[in-house]
Amino acid sequence: MNMTTDNDINDLIKLVGNVFDAFTSALFLVNETKSKVILKAYHSLSQNIVESTTIKFGQGLVGWVAQNEESLNVSKFKHDTKTLQFYSIDEEIKSFMAVPVFLSGLVGVLCVDSKKSYVFTSKMQKLLIGFAEQFSRLIYHSREKEQKGKSSADIKSIYEFCKKISSANNVEKILNFLCNLSDKIISYDGFFISLIDDEDRKYKVVKSFGFDSDCKGITISSQHSLMGWVIRNGSTLNISNLAQESKKTYICSPYEPSLNVKSFLGIPLQVENRILGVLGFTRNESDGFNNNDIQVASIIGYHVSIALAHAKLNEKWNSLEFIDSVTDFYNIRYFHENIEKILNKASKKLYKLALFFIEIDQLERIKERFGYGVRDGVIKQVAEVLRGFLGKEDLSVRYSENNFLLLIQDIDLDKAEGKGEKIREILEQAIFVSKDKEVNATVSIGISLYPDDGNTKQGLIDKAILALMTAKKSGMNRVCSYKKIRGTIVSPK
Repeated sequence: MNMTTDNDINDLIKLVGNVFDAFTSALFLVNETKSKVILKAYHSLSQNIVESTTIKFGQGLVGWVAQNEESLNVSKFKHDTKTLQFYSIDEEIKSFMAVPVFLSGLVGVLCVDSKKSYVFTSKMQKLLIGFAEQFSRLIYHSREKEQKGKSSADIKSIYEFCKKISSANNVEKILNFLCNLSDKIISYDGFFISLIDDEDRKYKVVKSFGFDSDCKGITISSQHSLMGWVIRNGSTLNISNLAQESKKTYICSPYEPSLNVKSFLGIPLQVENRILGVLGFTRNESDGFNNNDIQVASIIGYHVSIALAHAKLNEKWNSLEFIDSVTDFYNIRYFHENIEKILNKASKKLYKLALFFIEIDQLERIKERFGYGVRDGVIKQVAEVLRGFLGKEDLSVRYSENNFLLLIQDIDLDKAEGKGEKIREILEQAIFVSKDKEVNATVSIGISLYPDDGNTKQGLIDKAILALMTAKKSGMNRVCSYKKIRGTIVSPK
């Protein structure tokens, strides 16, 4: 509430105390989750008021009024005053009266007490109900002003955020914008961003903050976590008062660190029927997220989903300029733009690389006999066999119409020659079926080793080509490394 309203409430609660000649007059307001009432204002002759008083529905006399939404008049109060919960010592109260405060539902409890017995009559109870209506009007006008001001600020902040998100052209920028999400838009203590991994198709935490431990990299458990529920159902999930027992309720996974959160709001990142990920907001208090929070978070989720879909589409489109359309291998342009980085990495980490220069034998003859369709089918199926020999860090390139390059990392010459021979044997024994035609195809392979045979891109390629030419001269369907022919080459004087 704003300062003007607080002053009005304080003046009114003081008037209530004077009219009823009360020892204490107090106003309690209901919290957002409608589970407690909190002391908002009081006027008292006591020096022992607990200003931070919070009373659960159903607890004590004030809690009873809140839970039952009925007035209460106790003419002869016989209990220790501390049971009222807003006194720190026994003040020997003899009479107590409280009425609910309504505003399209319960918003608070107004109460008075006295050190005299039988002091509050039924007529005075009606009078207190009248004062409750005045408090209701003050609260209504205050909330109306707050909502107008907050809505204006929220709309501007949301607009600026959505504008930034729309301008982001890659996933990393979108994630960075999310990490700087203003608390003017939505109030939270912790934040998770989970996205689907394009390789293993699992959802993983890609960003998290507001916690003692970083949760980045955790795989979302689809069956045993709140974020997993959002993914399975494609729906918003809002939970307050999360269970406190160990390993009872998980945000991401049973393997997550202890997070100690009380409230969770999960928003699916969804485009049509595809779930791209989840935004997870948390709070350290059990009051939870209200309807306004859910609406704002849903707006954010919608714009983030659209931005992510566009960014992924752009990334895929941009990658096509480096991809061979027949084999899905990288093309020669990609190889030339990235080979230096790969060689520098090997140099720094002190491991060897093997460059395989592979040629499909007599591919032109296959084309002349069976046509372009069968030729492309053979190329595609050879590529599939080669793909099976690649590690995660290895590189496959379609170098020309009938040539492939494989760059195998962290391998010595003996293993490279063994791998080359295995490739040759499998392809020699394979029968390729394309366009209802059965075709046999073999390959010749030349191998050069970095840095033994060359420490530059061109040096490695030249040595691998020399080895390939030797393999072909031997009758094709052969594997040859540059080391085997190194001693037979005479350098020009």
